[in-house]
Amino acid sequence: MLKKFLIKFKLKRGLQVPLPKGKNNAKVLFLVNADEFDAADIHTSFQTTFENKYTVEKLCFSQQKKKFKENADAFFGTKDFSFNGNISTEKLKDVIHQDYEYVFQFFNKEHLYLNYLSAKTKANLRVGFEDVNPKLTDLLFKLNKTDLDLFFEEAKKYLEIIKKSA
Repeated sequence: MLKKFLIKFKLKRGLQVPLPKGKNNAKVLFLVNADEFDAADIHTSFQTTFENKYTVEKLCFSQQKKKFKENADAFFGTKDFSFNGNISTEKLKDVIHQDYEYVFQFFNKEHLYLNYLSAKTKANLRVGFEDVNPKLTDLLFKLNKTDLDLFFEEAKKYLEIIKKSA
């Protein structure tokens, strides 16, 4: 309980300053609630739409220990945060210290751990569905969450427009 309180406090305090910026380096991060979405489907749909132009990393949060055994490097849980709310594992520390061009968010706005990681990650743009925290997301889409192909087609269209205007 104290851990959650401290993470909420750090997240709230972190949102009072601008989110860290990344680089145009063709690296993309997926932050996924694996209890809601299938990371493999997300990855396949993304690579199909963006034609393998980006290097993809994914971090998947899950409460189910069975999923950790499938791909331990991509999954994390509440135990990856210390008692005082700090990130305690190297894999998460490595992710938040890298620069990304885009972070795609596949979770709801009330997901404390994924919100915290999103706020800490350096990215040029953060993309997500409409129910993601708007303070953490630059580009929101009001689409069916099961239609990942449409989500990435729309994202590609708008990201190309944004790149051209920058």
